[in-house]
Amino acid sequence: MAALPATIHEMYRRAMDYFSRGELSSAQTVLENILIAAPELAVAQSDLGGVYFHQGDLEAALVQFEAARRSAPEEQAILQNLAEAYLSAHEFGQARALYLELRDLNPSDAGLTNRLSEIESLLRERGESW
Repeated sequence: MAALPATIHEMYRRAMDYFSRGELSSAQTVLENILIAAPELAVAQSDLGGVYFHQGDLEAALVQFEAARRSAPEEQAILQNLAEAYLSAHEFGQARALYLELRDLNPSDAGLTNRLSEIESLLRERGESW
């Protein structure tokens, strides 16, 4: 993580501690407060998306993952989180597009190729073309 003001860095560590203990509401509150102070902080946006995802709020998760992508479009972990959220939301076309982008960045990653095959099977089952 880039150099952050000490207060935000400490808040972020606290949010991750809450998250690791499964205290999602507390992690959510701290991450939301971080984003008030640093609204374009991609790691906090993405982690808040992760909290929402684990809480089962896919719509809010997608909003945060998309914001994180706008803040740090080169960050592959954010792209993967966003792709998985779209997959969970049954937005297979969106997920596929993101996995194609990830595969272009990592052409030798067999896991990405396998995930793309799974998504393409889901699209075929729905009668959608890719």
